Amino acid sequence: LKELPSSIGKLKRLKKLELSNMSYLNNLPNEIGELESLEEIVFSNVDLKELPSSIAKLKRLKKLSISSMNYLNALPKEIGDLENLEAIKFTQLNIANLPKEIGKLKNLEKMELYDCILLDSLPNEIGNLFFLKNLIIHNSGLKEIPNELSNIKLLESLDLSKSFIKEIPKSFENMTNIRNIIL
Repeated sequence: LKELPSSIGKLKRLKKLELSNMSYLNNLPNEIGELESLEEIVFSNVDLKELPSSIAKLKRLKKLSISSMNYLNALPKEIGDLENLEAIKFTQLNIANLPKEIGKLKNLEKMELYDCILLDSLPNEIGNLFFLKNLIIHNSGLKEIPNELSNIKLLESLDLSKSFIKEIPKSFENMTNIRNIIL
């Protein structure tokens, strides 16, 4: 399959969209933003170069999982408009950073980033994710943790294993809800 038809936007009751092992699929139609009931997206081994900005219209989206997309090297800032997003899982992406708009995801409870080895920093706005309970950034190029991360009072589990972090900010003493730390 080389492209999804624009008529995909007519599937108004679609709850989950999973695309796997589609090496010839280079882009998605903007009509993907018309999937008003969509709650979960799973993209794995798809050769997309970018996510369409129309993704911002997916107001019911709760889970976003993207893995092994070698040509995707940036996430759209519109990701911050996914106001009901509860879980993000990114695996083996060639992204160097997360857009600062990620801090607008007020309902995000779980963020998992695995093997994003080019990721070398987090935006300060990550401290605005007040409902985040689990943060996993495993095997990354991360060199430091923003002090703002300590603003997340509900954070229970923090995994920063296999990174290049040399010190933990003193502000972490304010993270009284933390139960698990893996470095």
